[in-house]
Amino acid sequence: MSVILVIAVAGVGFYFVKEKLIPYLNPTSNYNSAMTESPDPDENKENADNKKEITENENADNKEEIADNRNVDNEEEEQDGKIDGIRFKQNEIVVDLGQDINLWEFLIADGVEKSHIIWSSDNPYEIMISQDGVAKALSAGAQANITAKNTKDDSELAICKVITNTEGAIENPNDDSTELNSINVYESNYNPAVRNKGYKWDNTLFYTLEEFSLESDSDGQIYYYDLERKQLINEQTQNEMEYEIYRNPDTGIVNKIVSIEYFDGYVEITDYYYTDNGAINFIFVKQSLNYDSTQAIPSNAGQRYYFHRDVMVKWRIVDEDENQKNYILGEAEKARGSNSGTVILYDDLSQQLKKSFDEVEVKMINAAYNTFKKVVSEP
Repeated sequence: MSVILVIAVAGVGFYFVKEKLIPYLNPTSNYNSAMTESPDPDENKENADNKKEITENENADNKEEIADNRNVDNEEEEQDGKIDGIRFKQNEIVVDLGQDINLWEFLIADGVEKSHIIWSSDNPYEIMISQDGVAKALSAGAQANITAKNTKDDSELAICKVITNTEGAIENPNDDSTELNSINVYESNYNPAVRNKGYKWDNTLFYTLEEFSLESDSDGQIYYYDLERKQLINEQTQNEMEYEIYRNPDTGIVNKIVSIEYFDGYVEITDYYYTDNGAINFIFVKQSLNYDSTQAIPSNAGQRYYFHRDVMVKWRIVDEDENQKNYILGEAEKARGSNSGTVILYDDLSQQLKKSFDEVEVKMINAAYNTFKKVVSEP
């Protein structure tokens, strides 16, 4: 009986062990314990020290890695907001007459996006600059200060002087041009009249000659004018000049002259409007790849000069994006004109812009009357 009882107990024990119902008898648990714990107390202490050292090293490595990552993040964050300043590689740049030159090639602007740079010229009539940073010399012997400014920080700007090479005159494309008479467009022969801030532009002539409404019979009169043509050579640039002369068929009076000057790769078109007594009323200047007779509607890029009694009452500049800058003599013209964009009275202009306004007034008065005298009065 005792034998049978022993066998029964052994069988139950075997079943509990097999089914792992007794943890401390689990063979796997004993095996893992044997792998991680040595029966030798000193060896166990050494293993514990090794584990501690490994843990400390891992923690140190992790801290170093975290610190490195933070430094990298900080550097990237600083780089994103970094502005190193802008400057030109040289103080002066000489260009040939009529030449396009990309001033980005001379500008250092590390850390500043191109879209944040705006360009300007303090002598835009003789040396113009586009918002793409391309400068063009329009007159021989001219010079201008070209400014590149960071729109995100007005204190960040660079200035470079651009000078036209006086030896860079473009040869006339017409083989027979040497036989043509010449004209000095900007020769100083005339002076503006005394300024009066109460003066304002009379737009009657312009809106009578040009076509603005197909339903009106009062405009578009230019189409009924007699058209004459003439050719001259510009003494300063040696470029060929073509003229279209519009004469009133009833009175014989010239009310409009179009000047087309041929540069290398483009033409400069100047529309002069004269009152019946020969006084300059309005001038529109633009550059184009080819000649077209587009009138000076507000959206057309170019420069406009408004006169009254030989005084320039407004100077308007319109860029390729149809943005306007209006420099106006007095309140009377400011109230008359429909101006958009920048509108600044003469008294509020900077000293540099006042100087430019004064010089442009003299220049355009001479251009208008030298042209009229040479084209109309002389055979």
